[in-house]
Amino acid sequence: MHDRLNLEQTDYQIPNTVSDLWLPNSKMWDENKIITLFGQQSMDALVQAPVIAGQGPDIICWKLTPNGLCSSKSAYNMLAKEEAASQPPPNTPLQVIQILRQVWKDKLIQPRVKTFAWRLLRLALGTGKRIHRIIQRIDEKCSRCGMVEDDNHLFFECSFARATWFGSVLGLRSDNLPSSTSGLHVQIGSLLQQGAPNMTAGIIFSIMWCLWKARNDHRFNNVHWTTSRLLFEATAIDNSFAAVMEEPLPIHDHENHGQRNNLSGMNLNAPVQIQEGPNIFCDASVCVQQSAAYNQTGVGIFILTTPSHSLCSGSFFSGRYTASNGATTSRGKRSTLGGETS
Repeated sequence: MHDRLNLEQTDYQIPNTVSDLWLPNSKMWDENKIITLFGQQSMDALVQAPVIAGQGPDIICWKLTPNGLCSSKSAYNMLAKEEAASQPPPNTPLQVIQILRQVWKDKLIQPRVKTFAWRLLRLALGTGKRIHRIIQRIDEKCSRCGMVEDDNHLFFECSFARATWFGSVLGLRSDNLPSSTSGLHVQIGSLLQQGAPNMTAGIIFSIMWCLWKARNDHRFNNVHWTTSRLLFEATAIDNSFAAVMEEPLPIHDHENHGQRNNLSGMNLNAPVQIQEGPNIFCDASVCVQQSAAYNQTGVGIFILTTPSHSLCSGSFFSGRYTASNGATTSRGKRSTLGGETS
């Protein structure tokens, strides 16, 4: 209204607040004052505005929330709607949405693999071709074969990817899959529709996740994965999480023998069904260095002997081995040490 203020009139003082436009001791508009100061158009607009009957102080009210208070969520929603109205997003293929729903509902797929699947299907992975469009100095070619690295090449067309799929439990020839220039949903959808027992979303995306990790290691760290190492890790990722989600862990007590770490801080007192006899859990990992002479393999063993309802008194042993050649040696050390302990 300030744009319509008549500064030439001398009958009234310029108002400081809304209440200056009311009749004295009331909440009714002073029509003569408003028309003189702002004109008939402003008067017509003001009479349409409801006057609050309360006597409290004026407050700023945020119309997008029920309580009138501004929140980051409501502000974000407002800005997102404005952005969508000005620049409508491209249509997402229905098959992409269907695959993502299937992945998101699958409780046996690791959360990090689900996140990777979302980035992959929404075309958000930083492949060489995609980053090269933004930063010209980034090489768009595959670090293995020199071809332009897009999603199709990285996961299905590169010789390393083709060897990986063919050597997997799926026995897949990726060159026979249908292709699309708008993403990998056509190939993935074709795999899922085959209905083979081993053709699950978990193993498919676990292999693709490991292909992505192997690509990054090769491109940035000059570390060369073999197909056997990739497939072993992908299978472990898929199976280990499924085993944890599906099978309850047998829990037993221990006898106070050997070196152990105190697990009393763990709150694991839920009753479980257990079997008589000791249980030994073994696992191993490998840290690969530039020189094989400095490789290290770590082995951990957790021993439970006497039946109980708690893990708080378990015995934990660990060992470290140098000059390991990789994951195969790690598994060998784990099996050997586990056999010796049992």
